[in-house]
Amino acid sequence: LPECQGFNAIMVVVDRFTKMSHFIPCKNTITGEEAAWLYIDRVFLLHGIPEKIVSDRGTQFTAEFWTSFWKQMGTKHSMSTAYHPQSDGQTERVNSVLNQYSRVYCSYLQDNWVPLLATAEFAYNNSVHTSTGVTPFFANQGLHPNTGRGSRSVSDDPNVLSVKLKEYSEFLRTNLEEARQDMKRFADRHRSAAPIYQPGDKVLLSTKNFGTSRPKPKWADKWIGPYRILKEAHPGSSSYVLSLPPSIKIYPVFHTSLLTPYVENTLVGRKRPAPPPVTIDSEQEYEVEAILDAQKRYGKTQYLVSWRGYGPEENLWLPEDNLSNSPDLVADFKARTARVTTSNRKRKN
Repeated sequence: LPECQGFNAIMVVVDRFTKMSHFIPCKNTITGEEAAWLYIDRVFLLHGIPEKIVSDRGTQFTAEFWTSFWKQMGTKHSMSTAYHPQSDGQTERVNSVLNQYSRVYCSYLQDNWVPLLATAEFAYNNSVHTSTGVTPFFANQGLHPNTGRGSRSVSDDPNVLSVKLKEYSEFLRTNLEEARQDMKRFADRHRSAAPIYQPGDKVLLSTKNFGTSRPKPKWADKWIGPYRILKEAHPGSSSYVLSLPPSIKIYPVFHTSLLTPYVENTLVGRKRPAPPPVTIDSEQEYEVEAILDAQKRYGKTQYLVSWRGYGPEENLWLPEDNLSNSPDLVADFKARTARVTTSNRKRKN
C-alpha cells in the first residue's frame, strides 16, 4: 500500500463465527513477534484467545515466534495452501470489501487510508453479512452499536439478555450452516469428483497463478511438469505435496484443483512443446533437468546443463554461480564424478 503515517500494509483479522473483523495498520516487514503483539493489543483485549487460526503464508506467519506463541496458547494454527485461497477465503472476501471502500474514500494520492480504517472497520461490522443474516456487531454482542440515531436497545433484565444471546447464537449457527450448504451445492454443480493421488504419481501443475513473460498470457502453457506426488498434505484435505525443483521457490503444497494426472507420451516421434519460462518473484526460471559434465574456464568451474522439456541442442555451459537454485543436482554430480575418479585410480593401481 502507499505509505501513510509510517504504515504500508493492513493486518486483517476475521472471526469465522460472527464475521467480526478488525483492520490493523502495520508495515509489510513486521516480524512474527510484532504480528503477535498486534493481535494482543488490538484483538485479544476484545475477544481473547481463539481455538484455531488460519493465515496466509507470509513470512511473519511462518516465523518460529508466531507458531510457538500459538502453540503455547493452545491454539491450532493452520495456513492456506499455495495458490488456493479458499482455505483462507473468509479473509480474502473481507479484503475485497476493504479494497472497494478504499477506492471510494481514499484521496487521489492514496495517502490518507490509515485515518479511514476505523470508519471502514465500523462500517463493515455494522453491515448485515449474507451468511449470518445479521451484522457482526449484533452477532458478537447481541445488540447494535449506537450510531447517534437511537438504534441501540438493551433489556434491563439480565435473564432476558442471556436467553436472547443463546437464541442469537443458535440463529447464527443455523444461518451459517445453510449458507455453507448453499455454497457447497453451487460448487458441486461446477466440479467433478477430484482424483485421488498416491505417492509417486506424476501430475501436471496449473500455471494460472504463475507469471509469464509471453506477450499473451492466455496463449501460454496452462500446465507445467510433470512432478511427483510425495504425499497428501493432510488426511482428507485434497491437497498434495509435490517434489518441485529448487528453482521453483514456492511452498510445495497444492490443492487438487491445480493438478491434473500426467499421461505419458506413448506415440513414437511425437514431441511435446517445450515449456516456457515461469516468472517467480519477477525472475524467469527454467527447470534444470540434469548436470551432464564439468569443465574449467578461466579458473572457474562450469557445468553442462540440460533443461527439462528441451532437447540436447539446448544444453548449455553455465558457471556454478548460476546454479544456486539447484544445489542438489550440483552435489549429486560432484558425488558421481568423485566415485568415478576413485574407481579409475584403483584400476590404475
